[in-house]
Amino acid sequence: GYPRDMLELDLDLEAELGIDTVKQAEIFSELRAAFDTPRRDDFRLRDYPTLAHLIELVSATSGRAQGDAPGTDPASVSDASAVGGAGAPPLHPLVGDKVEGTPIIRRVPVPVLRPALDLCKPTGVVLGSGSRVLVVPDEGGVASRLRELLEKRGVEVLTLGDEPVDRQVRALQAAAPVSGVFHLPALDVEADLVAAGSEEVDAIFERRLRALFRLCQELPTLGTSGTFLVAGTRLGGLCGYGAEPATAPAGGAVSGFVKAFARERAEGTAKAVDFAADASPEQIAEALVNETLRDPEAVEVGYSLGARHSVGLTVQGSDDPSVAPLTKDSVVLVTGAAGGITREIVRDLARASGATFYLCGRTKLPDASNADLSLFESDPASLRRELSARLESDGVRATPAQVSRLLANLERDSALLKLLAEVGEWGTVHYRAADVLDEKAIASVVEEIRASHGRIDLLIHAAGIERSRLLQNKDAEEFDRVFDVKVLGILNVLRAAEGLPVDSLVLFSSVAGRFGNLGQTDYSAANDLLCKLSLALPRFRPETRALAIDWTAWDGAGMATRGSVSQVMRRVGIEMLPLAQGVPVVRHELEAGTRGEIVVGKALGVLMNPRDADGGLDLERMASRLAQEKLPMLGRVLRLDLHEGLIVETTLDPAAEPFLRDHAIDGVPVLPGVMGIEGFAELGRVLLPDYRVAGFDDVRFEAPMKYYRSAPRPGLFRGLLVREGDDEVSLRVTLCSSRTLQNGQTQELRHFSGTVRLTRAQAEPRLEGAAEARE
Repeated sequence: GYPRDMLELDLDLEAELGIDTVKQAEIFSELRAAFDTPRRDDFRLRDYPTLAHLIELVSATSGRAQGDAPGTDPASVSDASAVGGAGAPPLHPLVGDKVEGTPIIRRVPVPVLRPALDLCKPTGVVLGSGSRVLVVPDEGGVASRLRELLEKRGVEVLTLGDEPVDRQVRALQAAAPVSGVFHLPALDVEADLVAAGSEEVDAIFERRLRALFRLCQELPTLGTSGTFLVAGTRLGGLCGYGAEPATAPAGGAVSGFVKAFARERAEGTAKAVDFAADASPEQIAEALVNETLRDPEAVEVGYSLGARHSVGLTVQGSDDPSVAPLTKDSVVLVTGAAGGITREIVRDLARASGATFYLCGRTKLPDASNADLSLFESDPASLRRELSARLESDGVRATPAQVSRLLANLERDSALLKLLAEVGEWGTVHYRAADVLDEKAIASVVEEIRASHGRIDLLIHAAGIERSRLLQNKDAEEFDRVFDVKVLGILNVLRAAEGLPVDSLVLFSSVAGRFGNLGQTDYSAANDLLCKLSLALPRFRPETRALAIDWTAWDGAGMATRGSVSQVMRRVGIEMLPLAQGVPVVRHELEAGTRGEIVVGKALGVLMNPRDADGGLDLERMASRLAQEKLPMLGRVLRLDLHEGLIVETTLDPAAEPFLRDHAIDGVPVLPGVMGIEGFAELGRVLLPDYRVAGFDDVRFEAPMKYYRSAPRPGLFRGLLVREGDDEVSLRVTLCSSRTLQNGQTQELRHFSGTVRLTRAQAEPRLEGAAEARE
């Protein structure tokens, strides 16, 4: 949309033209196809920052290389590919393509059991002679015990002194490559993040996160095959998702960082290993070593109740409304109120309630009489030319990116003024220019509310910024800013609200916090900490109902709409969340009384894909266990999935199984429901041999499994183990099958589903909630 006379050849593509790295990659791909330029393995976008560089590249390389297919993408066309390789998630916020009519999928993180490590594949890490491992110590004795274990294996253990981290790590790496890092500071007892002063909080995050960021920057080989980053946390042993409130929530910053690191440097091993508060140094050190050596799938691992756990997602509907909705007497405080998504959600809440809103943003209240705002609404093209001319007259080079920034500011101001007018029609609205990082400004707003109302019925923390950049290209100031707005911002608000009743707290998080994302180590760390804060809040503010929402990307507003990001994410299967569907979620979840963390989106594509094709499971060892158990309803183990559980294929033949022939409908053999339930129980037995079946809940016979023409037919058992209590585990099981139709399409049918209750105690099995079979 820029006039040609603004496109000078020395303009920087990103900084001055505002062309993000994803769009740059698309441009280079199109040029390669159009001019038949050959593929180059050493290609890096950073080497071609301007239009002049781009033209020079095409001129120097035009002509198709032998064997190249026209129109294919250049190898390694972005910073992301320098480490991530083919198929790695893109270096951008998580967004996707709009799919009309598909419903929102509401997912809830739950602690799921992982197999014992002797049933898992090796990670490829070797801890022995020739290994140089850096141990960043804790203050509770784990480091010294870990050193003993490593030195017994012949590992050279490296430590850090009091000098700046980056300088020390640089020297260690220069001497010889560092094989891996054990990061232990998040194992230490931490102060109450809300009650602690800002200096103490800064010290907590300096040791746990910022030093880790600088360390990883100085170790560019960390994340290559055979290397590792393993961090310990003290969130409670279930990664914060147990029945008890999470402990030491600052560990969420570390786990979020590690998850993003695992996506960014995908060839190595990266894990955040969580422990209970009473775990001993010996137990922790041994577990850290063992986790480094086995299970290449799990990035989040928790040790609790004598078992390994990770975090899976289960699809759950929200509860029916149980909490009184907001009314005209309610008081709502919102940070980051000028953001596009936040404006829409505030509009929805205000229309439904007529409440009093205090909206906080970094910028001052826009001047409604500004002539540029009127021109923005009536003739944006003329405004663009006017702004360009104005910059030139001031002696400033009018680059497209500068003009775009000015236009973006005007767009935000215009939208904010419209929001204030609308909210004022439905209820009462106060706008306050208060940066969440300005403790005095935020305290002033909270004191105003305290004096006028004496309470906050709803606090929404939506402030946040995002800057996608690979770890080695991210400067410390940018890293801190992205993290601090999210984390220090909410701590400032909660600290200011000490003694003031706050009924509900909603924290705007992101799928980047739940899954990690390439180029977003800071953003992932901040969002995962917000989630852990919501899980820990009952410890220090039990009267406040806290909810963290991991949003996927939005269609039509928000950080993820810029550039060509949505086109990229369409290719990796992530669907965008339409405003009409996503905006009411906050209101509905508030009325349902939801606590904790939920993931709101649609299809999540690559984010749900496993790191390892078999889910980290050693299939040969698992098959050996199945053979020993002699379980008739279980056949071949296919893989382990973090969110679906163990997947076992069973092929039954009516010619060999009398129970199929004896249960026929109109001559077609049918699998009896009792045999399906037998399969459920067998799956529980093989997954948890020390547990016993205590009962079955919510058993549903959804469709008969028919064996047409009396031919053998495979079925898939999927069983996910979810920790429910100290001695009880639920196995959520389905039996499905698939068949190829005449039109060539594959149809999957779910036949049986249910939950098997497994417990250490002896109990007589009983059947509850069984639905009648359809046939």
